[in-house]
Amino acid sequence: MSLSAESIVENNIIDKILEGKLKPFEKLKPERELAEEMGYSRPVIHKAIIRLEDKGLVRIKPRKWVEVTDYRVHGKLSLLEPILAKSKKEISFELNTDMLSFIKDNFKSIVSCFRLKAKEDSIIILNSQQGYFNWLHDYAIRSGNIIYPMLMNEFEVGIKNAAKALIDNKDIEQSIFTIELAVVKGEIDLALELIDPLFDKILECWIGGKLCLI
Repeated sequence: MSLSAESIVENNIIDKILEGKLKPFEKLKPERELAEEMGYSRPVIHKAIIRLEDKGLVRIKPRKWVEVTDYRVHGKLSLLEPILAKSKKEISFELNTDMLSFIKDNFKSIVSCFRLKAKEDSIIILNSQQGYFNWLHDYAIRSGNIIYPMLMNEFEVGIKNAAKALIDNKDIEQSIFTIELAVVKGEIDLALELIDPLFDKILECWIGGKLCLI
């Protein structure tokens, strides 16, 4: 099925936002200029911009301007499809960083919850046989956010490719087990303090150029 003109315009602008070519708080060109630049009528451009607003990608100030928003803050579920439909090789550095931050924040949230759990329930399962992806996915499920494990399923191949290098990194592996031990001992504050340094190491390996994510 061929895409409508407004869908083509919408997808073009979505790509620019997701790739960081259009940044939060940046103003879109006026509809007249976009129409001339993209070769479509102003009504087509207008419909596309309304769709972008519905997805939480822009904010429209009638008769004044259209401003790009931070999709991490304002993005709606309808934005998931275009994000995941993009070729994984085209996913930008920023999106990879955002995904890793998402994992870290959920990890912190789950570790914090262990303050309220019985000691025997405070067990983090991780071993090299299970693999890093399964470890993260287990936390995703326990976070209670169904979208999170679904996102991880979509990026499973890339995460598993990164996982081997991460698991083989003894420094990272030791950091993970140190956090596990602190949680089991009920030292939740210590565990939380160790999470940021751990993810700094993961960021360096995952996105810092030492291994290919995809």
